[in-house]
Amino acid sequence: MAGWRGGARTYRQATTADVVPGRLVVIGGGAVACEMATARRSLGSSVTLLVRDQAQLTGWEPCAGEEVVRGLTAIGVAIRFEVSATRVARDDTTHAVTVETDDGAALVCGEVLVALARRPRTADLGLEAVGLAAGDWLHADDSCRVTARRG
Repeated sequence: MAGWRGGARTYRQATTADVVPGRLVVIGGGAVACEMATARRSLGSSVTLLVRDQAQLTGWEPCAGEEVVRGLTAIGVAIRFEVSATRVARDDTTHAVTVETDDGAALVCGEVLVALARRPRTADLGLEAVGLAAGDWLHADDSCRVTARRG
């Protein structure tokens, strides 16, 4: 990958990017979001982290999240809690990205990195009626057909 331009970026694409955006918005509040925010900040990006929850790393012990927040803010990462991105748009002329949030803010940046948790949300789909486990991942074969087993 030659850089960031050309579409949405996830943490997987961000680890191979060879361009560091001047301003970066990271959407997420977990370990990967923290890692990517730290890495890009250490490379010179001005980083804003959007966290939908009240705290960082909510699946961990509260003290872990508190220490991570202290570390991130100490290196200059701006963290906004209890806020979600509602719209993201890139200007075709300037290539700047505007991230609108549910609290009415509009953040302008060079790129957006999406680092959200990936969890199955299949508990109430009735999968057990077709022999699949409710609440589990849907595993697909090479033809993208869902199978009852991994692989």
